[in-house]
Amino acid sequence: MPETIAAYIASATLTEASVLTFNQILAMTYVATTVAVVAANDYQRKKAASSARDAYNASLEDRLTMTATTNQARSRVYGRVRNTDGILFKGTHGANSEIYTLVVALAGHEVDAIEKIYFNDVEVTLDAYGYVQTAPYNKTNANSKVQNLVVNGAGVATVTVPGFIIAGSVSASWGNGSGEGDISADSYTVSPDGHTATAQFNPAHGLAACTMIWQEASAASKARVRQYTGAPGQDLSTVLQPMFPSLITSAHKFAGMACLLVDLEYDTDAFPTGVPSITALLRGAKVLDTRTGITAWTENPSLIARDWSLYANGGACAVDDLAEASFIAAANACDTSQVFAVSSGSVTLPLYTCGIVCSTDANPWGTMQEIVESMAGKVGWAGGLLRVVAGVYRAPVLTITEDWLGGQEAIQIVPEVATDEAVNIYRPSIADAAQDYIAVPAPEVRATSYITADGRELSSEITLGGVTDTTHAQHVCGVMLRNARNGLTATLPCNLRAYSLELFDVVAVTLPRFGWETKQFEVVDWRFSLSGGVVLIVKETAAAIYTPDASFAVLDYTPNTALPD
Repeated sequence: MPETIAAYIASATLTEASVLTFNQILAMTYVATTVAVVAANDYQRKKAASSARDAYNASLEDRLTMTATTNQARSRVYGRVRNTDGILFKGTHGANSEIYTLVVALAGHEVDAIEKIYFNDVEVTLDAYGYVQTAPYNKTNANSKVQNLVVNGAGVATVTVPGFIIAGSVSASWGNGSGEGDISADSYTVSPDGHTATAQFNPAHGLAACTMIWQEASAASKARVRQYTGAPGQDLSTVLQPMFPSLITSAHKFAGMACLLVDLEYDTDAFPTGVPSITALLRGAKVLDTRTGITAWTENPSLIARDWSLYANGGACAVDDLAEASFIAAANACDTSQVFAVSSGSVTLPLYTCGIVCSTDANPWGTMQEIVESMAGKVGWAGGLLRVVAGVYRAPVLTITEDWLGGQEAIQIVPEVATDEAVNIYRPSIADAAQDYIAVPAPEVRATSYITADGRELSSEITLGGVTDTTHAQHVCGVMLRNARNGLTATLPCNLRAYSLELFDVVAVTLPRFGWETKQFEVVDWRFSLSGGVVLIVKETAAAIYTPDASFAVLDYTPNTALPD
């Protein structure tokens, strides 16, 4: 049945007018307790085998591609990430139609802040009015100036101007107008701020006046960017209507979305390849933190996952559809400070963060899994509620012993993952913050001990859509490698004592016949048996799986049995 759910989700196309909710999908199943669970490593395996892989990988680059469209689905942006949704409006104006004006969408909602602007992947600097100060979009012109000045008793003449005096362009002299017997200054200086020039004459000449000539630089910006975060009351029509009275009315407010209003003045030197691709670094959507009741910007993956599940054009769940305690526990885990080892020593960061662009016309369940994967976690439905866990150790809540077993079905044990699914090297790709959020390969995560045990390299290229720094990418991949390596899975037919267990609970299992003494397992599936009782599918787990460790010194943290070989 989980496969049925996944197939329906994959075939669904979401629009703003018609939204399929997670719960509607769940309601289509015959058994209310059917569970659809995707672990981080399992999701990557399925994604790698899917035709959607290439499309998703390309989306990391598409978020930086500016296209002209008026009906494209808008993105929802979380955390800190760079994006552009495309051009919503474009037109020319001016005496010779020399000004090209664009409205560039950044997100389909209000964002917390627009932090940086990029033209063709290069960050540009703006002045207080939005004029670009970065070359080649800001051209400097040199204008000749001349002025008669008073020379003081020390032989000094000074001029101060609002513009910038070009060093080396200053000259000063006194003459009778015939060109004969002119007296030139002995030396010239220009102040560090460029506003003042000084000429020094020999005081013995006894001059009272001189004429100074200089060149003054004037900057002419060929681009202006005005920023709009989508805050309540946003109205671009007041700016656009005077420029385009026949095209723009007061109804064209561009309200409720983050966007840029860009003016480009025709200049072949400034724009040698045409209109630049314009993107922005955003602090994305503000989301509710149920722990504090405050709605604010965050990089916490669990808070982001909760918001996406409730978002009308995302998961479209109701609050009652969520297992709130699981989201709170995961949020607390993600906020934990962790010291990570890096090449330069160590760095202290939150255990997990997320920065992601969520397309509202893509599979919302796939997007949810990308968000949860950024915390090396899991997500699934159970008992009509959506649950998440972060990639951290959780202590057992109960102990399963022989008297829990119902006997209605046979116990099934799978000792490890299939050979064709084994991985000992991950090569992740991320939108790296250190490289202006361009999609690049991150350093590979290589488990030398696993390679030795396997007798060969088993590599997998993966895309971490919600991870934006190499440190977290290394940790997430490490958790995935260790979690898959400790892959013992068992199906345990239990009596109704197991009814109290929930999806993702950790239990201690003591079954001497298998050599298990308080061996820890995680509940990855839960269902009623048709012959009575509850059937649990459990997978071995251990605290060491989630500890940041780049060495992979231990091959198996969870031996399958204590029985002799």
